[in-house]
Amino acid sequence: MNAAATFPMQARRAMSPYARRLAKENQVDLGELAGCGRDGRIVAADVLACQAPVAESPPEQPIPPPRVPSSAFSAVVSLADLNRLSAEAARVGLDIAVEDAASRGASAALAGVPGGIVLEVDGRQIMISAAAGLPIGAERRLRPKALDCGTDVSAEPAVASLLILHSARVVPGALPVLPGRVLRLVLVVNRDSAQAHALLSVEGGAMTEARAIAVLEAFVDALEQPLALLA
Repeated sequence: MNAAATFPMQARRAMSPYARRLAKENQVDLGELAGCGRDGRIVAADVLACQAPVAESPPEQPIPPPRVPSSAFSAVVSLADLNRLSAEAARVGLDIAVEDAASRGASAALAGVPGGIVLEVDGRQIMISAAAGLPIGAERRLRPKALDCGTDVSAEPAVASLLILHSARVVPGALPVLPGRVLRLVLVVNRDSAQAHALLSVEGGAMTEARAIAVLEAFVDALEQPLALLA
């Protein structure tokens, strides 16, 4: 006896193309439907009346805890020796600005910390070149050149940034570390340029308090003993 005659193939159920698409999208088992169309044809209404239960929403993911706030340290800096040195240098035609001393002081203070330092100027970040051992005159010529060229290295790796502000009375208590940086040095120079406030912000857990204090002390020492910065 012919096997096909013994076990006749089940006829394919008639259904509209739209009903077939709805069933696939809603994960409906077509074998469980009784078509209400002509000759038992499955139509969209059959599928909509027997939609698969909506899958349960995945459990809400816990909100990650906020980042550990940065530690902040500050110190008062006397600029008396730097002002005297600047005045003496001016007599021989050499211009030494606080930006020169600050950039070199930051490089000296972070000499043992791997990674570069960037200078924050006009909302942008440009590389400090003191680590390259350039003379102070050559170094200071690079800064305006970088500004004129629109240089911005905010996306490039660096360990720290340096910001120099001028204020008569207001000194920020702390400033956040910039994205992609671990440290932020800020030097707020008084209007009379006789004194400044140095601030150091450290990303949480990136450096011990003792190490951060040592970095800030080295920065202050470099500004208060500027003759060593010209070497």
